[in-house]
Amino acid sequence: MNVMDEPQEDRLGMTDEQWAAFQKYTHGFGDQDENGVDISLLRANLKLTPTERLEKMRRFALSLQRMNPRKFG
Repeated sequence: MNVMDEPQEDRLGMTDEQWAAFQKYTHGFGDQDENGVDISLLRANLKLTPTERLEKMRRFALSLQRMNPRKFG
């Protein structure tokens, strides 16, 4: 396989410097999967009961309504 056949990493249109800063900023927070998803947050949410998850979502929705009542009210 030559260089032209290797898949290119999608850098979202960023320069090398921007990509390096983005990688530094987005990696190193908790356990992450290969896509950068923070597994520790998933585990924390899965420890909640379904009722607790709904309550957490309800509180978040209320905070959105308070921030912008015309859009989320």
